[in-house]
Amino acid sequence: MVKHVRNTRVNNAGVSLIELVVVVTLVGLMAGFGVPVLASTFSQTTLEAAAEEVATALTYAQFTAVSSGRPCRDARYGRACTGSI
Repeated sequence: MVKHVRNTRVNNAGVSLIELVVVVTLVGLMAGFGVPVLASTFSQTTLEAAAEEVATALTYAQFTAVSSGRPCRDARYGRACTGSI
C-alpha cells in the first residue's frame, strides 16, 4: 500500500497581525510629526503671500498717485511721495 505524505507546511502569503500593527503605528507616528510641520509651513506661506499682496497694492497706489500728479503720503513715516517709486 502506498502512503501519501501530506505537505504540512502552509504557504503564508499574507502579513501577520503584528506586522500590520507595526506598520500602522509607524505611519501614525510619521503623520503625527509631519502634519504640524506642514501646517506651520502653510501658515508661513500664507502670511508671506498676504504681505506681498499688501506691498504690491501700496506700490500700485503710490505709482497711481505720482503719475496722476496727486500728492500722497507714506503713512508709516509721514513722508511725501516724490516722483520715485
